[in-house]
This record gives sequence, C-alpha cells and structure tokens, in this order.
Amino acid sequence: MPDQSEVIDGVIAPRKEIATEATVETDENDIPHKSTSSSWVSLTAASTDSKGKATETQLESANTSKPKSLAGSKRKADDDGAGGSELAHLSTPPGNKHVFSSSSPTHSQVASPSSVSERLPEPKSPPRSPPRKLKRPSASARRTQEAREQDVVKRHRMEVQESQRMKTELSRRSIDSVVRQHYNARPDQGVAQRQYSPIIKLKSFNNFIKSVLIKRFANRDDVVLDMGCGKGGDLLKWDIAGIRGYIGIDVADVSINQATERYNSMRRRRFWAEFFTGDAFGIPLPAYLPRDMHQAVFPVDIVSMQFCMHYAFENEQKARQMLENVSKSLRRGGKFIGTIPSSDAIIDHIAKLPPGKKEWGNSVYSVRFYNDPPRNGIFRPPYGQRYSFFLEDAVEDVPEYVVPFEIFRAMAEDYKLELIYRKGFHDVFEDETSEHPELFDICRRMGVTKQDGSYGIEGDQREAAGFYLAFAFEKLAG
Repeated sequence: MPDQSEVIDGVIAPRKEIATEATVETDENDIPHKSTSSSWVSLTAASTDSKGKATETQLESANTSKPKSLAGSKRKADDDGAGGSELAHLSTPPGNKHVFSSSSPTHSQVASPSSVSERLPEPKSPPRSPPRKLKRPSASARRTQEAREQDVVKRHRMEVQESQRMKTELSRRSIDSVVRQHYNARPDQGVAQRQYSPIIKLKSFNNFIKSVLIKRFANRDDVVLDMGCGKGGDLLKWDIAGIRGYIGIDVADVSINQATERYNSMRRRRFWAEFFTGDAFGIPLPAYLPRDMHQAVFPVDIVSMQFCMHYAFENEQKARQMLENVSKSLRRGGKFIGTIPSSDAIIDHIAKLPPGKKEWGNSVYSVRFYNDPPRNGIFRPPYGQRYSFFLEDAVEDVPEYVVPFEIFRAMAEDYKLELIYRKGFHDVFEDETSEHPELFDICRRMGVTKQDGSYGIEGDQREAAGFYLAFAFEKLAG
C-alpha cells in the first residue's frame, strides 16, 4: 500500500487527514484539551531547546477512532466572543512553533484552550513531597537471627531470675516475720517458772556455757554490743563481768520491751544500757542507731551473738552485712563472741540418716531439713541451707540455716576478724572446768548437775546441747 503521509515541518502526518496546515503560535506550556465530542486532539509538537536541538512531543489520542471535527467548538467559541482572543493567547516567542494535525479543515476550527479549560477543569496533581533521605540500616536490622534468639533467651533468663528474686524476697520476709512473731509470742518466765521447764537442765547448761564465754573474753569497763539480745537474758552475766555499758538490739520489738523492763528491775545497775529494735544482720547499724550514740560510744570492746547468728546465713548478702556490722563496731583488739548450731554436729547426724530420711532428734529437740541434706557433708551453696528446728518449751519449729563453719571463718577474715576460739559445748564444759575448777561453784549455783549429783548434763538434753558450739574472733588492725 503506498505511503499516504508526508513530512510537515519535520513532523510526519497522515496525508489524507490534513486539509490545511497552519503554524499556530501557542504557549509552550499548553497541554491537550478535550473537545465537545469528548475525543482528544492528536498533537505533535516540534520545539527547540536552549541549545537549538529539536525535541518532539506527541500526545496520542485517547480515542482510537478518527477525531471528530472541532467546528462545533469553534462556533461555540465564536458565539462567546472568544475567537479573536484565542490567537493572542496562543502567541509564543519565535522559534517555538507547534503544528496541529487533525481531521478538522483548518486550525481556526480548533477549540480555544481557555474555553475547553473552562468546561473541563484540568485535575491538579497533589504536591510531591521531597524525596526521603536514605538512612543506613539500623543496628537491629543488621543483627542476625542467632543474635535475636540470644536476646530472647537472655531476656527470658532475666525474667526468671527476677521472678526467683521476688519469691526469695517474699520468702525472706515470711521467715523474718515467723521468727519475729515466735519470739514476740514467747512469755517472759520468771525464775520460779523456769524451774518447772522440761528442759531446765539444758537451759542451765547453756547459760553456764555463755557465762564461761563472757568470763573468758570480757574485761571490766568494756562496752558491749549485744546483737540479737532477745529478752535480755544475759544482762546479769554482763553485770557480773563488770562492764561499763551495754547496747542491745533485736528484731522482735516485744522482746526489746521485756529486756528494757528486765534491766530497769535489776537491783543494782552498775552499767548503762540502751535497747533498740532493728535488724542487726540485714541493715547497717547507723541506719537505726542515734548518731550521737554511734559517735560517742563506738567502736565497742565486745560484740556478742548468742543463739541467733545462724539467721544471717539465709544468703551471702545478709551474712556479709552481719560481719560488716560486727567489724565496723569493734575497736582494734576487740572480741566477737557467740554461740551457734555446730555444722560438724549436723554433718555427723546426716551421715547416720537412712537413705531418703531428712530429720532426726529425740524427746526434747528435732531437726528437719526441707531438702535432702548432703550425705558427703558439703553444703552447696553454703548459704540458705534451711532446716526446721524444734526445742521443747523453747523453739517451736522455727526455720533456721546451717552455718558451715569454715565458710564463716574464711568470710570473717575478709572483715579483719581472726578466729581465736572454737569449741563444741561439751568440750567447753570439760576443758574450762578442768582448767578452772572454781567454775564448779557456778555449776552448783546454776543447777548444772546430773541425777547422781555430779556436774554436767545427761540424757536427751545432753544430745541437744551437743548441737551447739562457741566461738570467738579478734578484730585485727586495718
């Protein structure tokens, strides 16, 4: 089929569709407009850029059928009086020539851009936001799957630890509350009432051991800090030792009130005494002692803990706080004395237990572990080894903790406390009475006698007494 097109001003246009050709000067920013017949004008524009190069833009017709005549648009524009203004509006600087090619006979029949715009307003595109700056991938985006899994595991472990810590804290508060309530509920028996106790021999024997310990390490005019003083049962012993001052601290407020009453009822008060309610193991002493007293009295000559230090071994933090309180309270050369359950005695009893059994005792006392006790005698960890202790007419199933003595001794060295004395109760009695026969006179006065009249203790109460040991440390320089 022969070519039916020709080149007009460098633009190829169909030969049969061009009735006339005209060069119309128009604004280079004009765009195609719809005609009244809703068809698009096929526009081919040739223009020259600033460097004189020809550029070509062709807007294709949206309707593939042959464009209808724009005469109607021309007549409508003429009727509106806009025909003469269209050419003026379409004027453009020389060099920017646009050629219209359409099926209409002449360019004068093309509808005015302004009139078409009035009928069909051109949609405005929304303003484009500035392009976003590209950022480097974050550290979390570059992390590997393995690292994210490790984070999850770590977070889970921390949650478990926090949960365990909360349980331990609640348990600790519960135990402290049980101990406090137990000793607060214990009535303060007079001398006459104590004579009818089923364990009177054991009580007398224990008091004798404490008297020997005080006599051995206390000096006249000493100032004593009694941590865990209870109801003040040792006040008379300290008075006999000739001390100058006494500070009693206990967690049980009722016990402190009874200790104060006992001191005030003493016939001769040859030493001053002050009593305070507080936790001497878990809290630094200056937190609840008057500042003027702490500055005027401390450091003291002796720190005493009788039948109470095992409560500090609930955990390492508490044990260390207890030793820090002791060390900071003592002067150089001062003594730290006390009585505690013997870890050696506990280990010996565990070794004799049948498999699966966790308790032992007799008619006056019993020990029951919560967990299976170590058969090899090694407590791991050395803190928090909990057992329940019962002593007839004294202790009613109160939770206590094992004090592995070698751990205790090694830890005390960290606080400049050197071990100078350690003996089980039976050894204390035998050794001290052998070295100091005059002590038998104290045995007689205190009722430390057997049924046959000899001095000492026997039967089930003797076994219960063997559960304890006495110790003494000296504060070193530094």
